Amino acid sequence: MRLISFRNPKLLLLLLLPWFVEDPLRSDEAGLGPYQMGLRYLSQQRHDLAEASFLQALRDPAAPVETHFQLAWIYTSKGDWKKAQTAILQFIEKKPGSSEAQYILGYSLFRQNSYEEAVLPLEKAITNLHSSAEIRKILGLCYFQLGEKEKAEVELKTAVKLDPQSKEATYFLGRLYYTVNRFEEAQQAFENAIRLDSRYIKAFDNLGLTFDGLGLSEKAVEAFRKAIELSEQMKMDSKWPYLNLGEVLLKQNLYSESIKYFQQAVALDPNWAKAHTCLGKALLREGKKEEAKSRFLAAVRLDPGLSDAHYQLGQLYRKEGNVQAAEREFKIFQDLKQKSPTTNLSAP
Repeated sequence: MRLISFRNPKLLLLLLLPWFVEDPLRSDEAGLGPYQMGLRYLSQQRHDLAEASFLQALRDPAAPVETHFQLAWIYTSKGDWKKAQTAILQFIEKKPGSSEAQYILGYSLFRQNSYEEAVLPLEKAITNLHSSAEIRKILGLCYFQLGEKEKAEVELKTAVKLDPQSKEATYFLGRLYYTVNRFEEAQQAFENAIRLDSRYIKAFDNLGLTFDGLGLSEKAVEAFRKAIELSEQMKMDSKWPYLNLGEVLLKQNLYSESIKYFQQAVALDPNWAKAHTCLGKALLREGKKEEAKSRFLAAVRLDPGLSDAHYQLGQLYRKEGNVQAAEREFKIFQDLKQKSPTTNLSAP
């Protein structure tokens, strides 16, 4: 499952900028120092020049401590999470009570998948920014990744309550319900997300998964087809709806049709081991053993940690009478299953 993706992280921090960026300077002011020039460039959205000016300002030990905050904001807008973390920590050393800075620290850690480390600064941020739906959402996602699903539900529900128009918080709440098999609640959340955005591909895709979980195959197919239609209209090349539709069709023994969608998923992402595995299963059902074998081999090469690919390959080797190879693949399968990796809330 893929990791969480925010297409425009700059938007998450726009509300923080006015607290630290001074009013734009008049163009006729002369003798500006590097910090003031950095503020000017930042107000003009010229981030590279602003970064260079702030770094120059820091050569002076007397530079304003806010310089570190400005740099952290710039690095966050660029998605350079490690640099953002380093810069904001330097700011927090001087101003540990800044809730805004704690949020940036927590968010930068979250984006580096350091969920446990992100929780404390996010909780500190909520102390004064308790009405921020965005912080509640990020904290909820951290809790989920740490296996604290009850806390995750509380935070995500609070995020939706604080901002009923947040399609993303609504979607993630649905994802949480889906992963714990609370399908009716998941259905309601995804349908709410779709009401907020009728072109929300991921919501339609996950609604299809939810209908499948409820045993409503026809509705599942309809939702997946809608997700694919939107993906093609918007030229988004979303791979998950093709794979998910293929899996539903495979369960209905519609092998030829499922192969078509698995092939499309592979075409969209040739390095996707799961898609190769699913395609191999469908090919095997049609009696195309060699083609299926090549897909399973491709899957274990692309992702040696994909347990299902090893299991399918082991089954095929056993049918061929290759006992030694089959036992090797089954052992790998068992070892991987014992690791039981944590489900990612954001996928598909």
